[in-house]
Amino acid sequence: VPVFTSHTHIGILGHAMLWSVGIRHGDISDNNLMWDPKTQKPKLCDFDLSHLCEKPRRGVEEVGPNGPTGFSNTGTWIFMAAELLSRPAMAGKVKRVYRHEVEAFIAVLVWILCRYQDGKLRASPP
Repeated sequence: VPVFTSHTHIGILGHAMLWSVGIRHGDISDNNLMWDPKTQKPKLCDFDLSHLCEKPRRGVEEVGPNGPTGFSNTGTWIFMAAELLSRPAMAGKVKRVYRHEVEAFIAVLVWILCRYQDGKLRASPP
């Protein structure tokens, strides 16, 4: 866990880079953040809920008449931003923005810190 937490910023920076070129992961969770022991680097995986933005630098997220609009409400609920779990979000009225993804990273980090001690799963996590 110390290695994971000290390298979390690398994962967040990689995710930010993807976001800046229009790739929206949409499901930051403990199972989608991996550690590669060979390269000693974090990896973001499981892009099945992700989508591409047509014009990411202008903030336009519509892909097409039937494509994602940025109002998608997908992800692992326990790590999703609180705003995305609200009634307006469930009605499709809250646009997913980058701070929602950052909130998910923080939730995963807290989850991991609470569940592991000295790199091992706690016998009885809080």
